[in-house]
Amino acid sequence: MGKSINCPAVFRYQRDQAEACIKSDIRYSRGTSPEKMCQQLNDKFGAFCQTTFQPYQDFEKPHFVASDDPFVKTLLSVYEKQTGQAGATVISAGANYGRFFKNGVGYGPAFPDSLDTAHAIDESVSLAELEKSLAIYAEAIYELTK
Repeated sequence: MGKSINCPAVFRYQRDQAEACIKSDIRYSRGTSPEKMCQQLNDKFGAFCQTTFQPYQDFEKPHFVASDDPFVKTLLSVYEKQTGQAGATVISAGANYGRFFKNGVGYGPAFPDSLDTAHAIDESVSLAELEKSLAIYAEAIYELTK
């Protein structure tokens, strides 16, 4: 699933205390765990600092669906039929709605030659890409429910 991502988000330090705290948003790869990462950090930096894992309410384990899953194969097949281009799976570092379902995945719209404006101030899609996406979604729904 690629590299783990660590985004230090909160840093707390008070001059009169002997410790500081850094809280991080970590998106970690399949095959590791928060406990394993803490142990690796403590093995390397234990003389300087201690790392602890504190689960919180929104903690989520990595979500992964293999590209040979029948559901994913159907989605790729529809994409290929509708676009004439080879479909490919992509591993995302971000979270998406697919994680709410056992074999759920994020599914488009993103086309190879399109300008990616996702989450940008000017987030947009062309009408031609919107029409193409709707055709893909309609056929995907048909294929998955027939």
